[in-house]
Amino acid sequence: MVRPFSNIRDACVAAVEAEIANAALYERLLASTERSDILTVFRNLRDASQERHLPAFRRCTERRR
Repeated sequence: MVRPFSNIRDACVAAVEAEIANAALYERLLASTERSDILTVFRNLRDASQERHLPAFRRCTERRR
């Protein structure tokens, strides 16, 4: 469900929450297969989410006070 945000900071806060939830999703997905190609994709997605997206959204919440 897409919800409107009253400002950028609120959108960034929601994005932080979503990226944190993504971490749990990727852990479940990683446990669901043994195929090395799929594991590689899931790990790359997880790493991008946690190492790039999450820090960027956290910075956004700090800038938009």
